[in-house]
Amino acid sequence: MGMGVCIRAFLLLALTGFGGVVVVLGSDDFAPPQKQPFVMPQRHRRVAIPEDVREKMTNTVLNTIGAGVTAFTCIVCNRQFSRGSDLTRHYNSRGNDCSAVGSISDLSSVKPKESRKSYTFQKKRSVLMYFDELLRKGCYNPIQMVSHHLDLKCSTIRLWIRDRAKIFYLGGKSEYANRRKWRVKRGEHADAEHELFQRFVWRRVKQKRRVGYRWLKKNMRQILRDGEGLNGFTGSNQWARNFCLRWDITNQCRTNRKVKSIRDRLEQIRGFHQFLIYGLQRSKPERCPKYGRFPPNRMFHCDQVPLPFSPNCRKTLNLKKSQCAVADPVGDGGKRFATIHITICADPHSRQINIEVYFRGQGIGLSDEEMNFYKTLPSINVRFQEKAWADENICLQYI
Repeated sequence: MGMGVCIRAFLLLALTGFGGVVVVLGSDDFAPPQKQPFVMPQRHRRVAIPEDVREKMTNTVLNTIGAGVTAFTCIVCNRQFSRGSDLTRHYNSRGNDCSAVGSISDLSSVKPKESRKSYTFQKKRSVLMYFDELLRKGCYNPIQMVSHHLDLKCSTIRLWIRDRAKIFYLGGKSEYANRRKWRVKRGEHADAEHELFQRFVWRRVKQKRRVGYRWLKKNMRQILRDGEGLNGFTGSNQWARNFCLRWDITNQCRTNRKVKSIRDRLEQIRGFHQFLIYGLQRSKPERCPKYGRFPPNRMFHCDQVPLPFSPNCRKTLNLKKSQCAVADPVGDGGKRFATIHITICADPHSRQINIEVYFRGQGIGLSDEEMNFYKTLPSINVRFQEKAWADENICLQYI
């Protein structure tokens, strides 16, 4: 009897240490070997299936039962798990309701997993600058000093010192300073996009020509056709937008340095409006008690809009933070070839003035059919001027 108790105690301690199901053996467990149930010689015990039932089961059902019968029980909440890794995750997790979390002495020796830290290029650059400062002051071991002051690993600082050229380059740029990882500008066709970018730089920097999505897609198809083949490449607008994002290209307007900004002309504009409201309208003779000298039926507002020969000649794709200069290959394609002069009366019930269109040139060499067509246009007057400007002769004809 004493020997049986010792054997039961030994088996109890052994199974408890392995985290399995506790089985207590009695006196009936010492039956002849041929009558004992089948036991899997593995760490995780499984339920023995009789031979007659085993023959009737398919492999799928047998595997399903074999995967679900292993039981790992929590010693606090009695929850069962099919795998030992699930029970370990149950003990280490912080979000469950089990009171065993953090209270089991056996698990207290397990170190929690440290979360990895990532730093921006600007932070790395500042650490390297501090390291250089300590090195200039003659510090004996600057790496350990930086590690002690900034709570960083020495191995991490050595890696940053190795990559100091890239860190100083990216940390000094505003668009990359706050990034934590450098992403290589690579698309699906990296070599072809590199060739396309070289063509783009040549066209914009050397030739100063306009570039749009249509030019990018056309040249990309040509490069792929001459090289590796299209391979299903369609060249959509979405691809063109992603290409511009990868290579820091934006849609910009041509720089115009001749025109003053609105801030520089603001005082003149305010002075002109003040003269119209308080000077001209309040002068004599006073025809309207409400508006003053000019009533609404004598107030006309006009504006002129130039029409260039080439549409969107001022917009192009260009590299970020670079001057946008456009040289039109047509020569004067960006200049106006016509001007539209629109006049509106302040009184909506009064008569409206015809729209004036000033074409560039003298009007010589045009057919009679075209000239007659211009005369038949309703509410539109067509005139010709050498540079499509509203000069003195044109204004006198208009009045």
